[in-house]
Amino acid sequence: MAYISKEVREQLDEAGFPDAKIYASNDLDENTILNLKMQKAKIDVWGAGTNLITAYDQPALGAVYKLVSIENEEGEMVDTIKLSSNAEKVTTPGKKQFGELNVILTENLKEIM
Repeated sequence: MAYISKEVREQLDEAGFPDAKIYASNDLDENTILNLKMQKAKIDVWGAGTNLITAYDQPALGAVYKLVSIENEEGEMVDTIKLSSNAEKVTTPGKKQFGELNVILTENLKEIM
């Protein structure tokens, strides 16, 4: 990443974009950032994300909050959907009701909706 940032910085400067910022992310932690700085990486903005807001060296739950409905001007709840080119990220519209989740040693976790 340090090497790539130096190459990109050089290309941006040569193309007349010396003020363009170089961003880096992807599960960065303090050790990775320190290592990249020691290598003189040309990175302007660090996306620490998950590692910044969790005690990442201890177990963390990778979860995402998804909007499923919103109140309109008439006070009615309207279902929403998230669309994505990645099918796993598309949400089913509407409020969900979850029943009890059971885990049996060799079975997968089952989601009851």
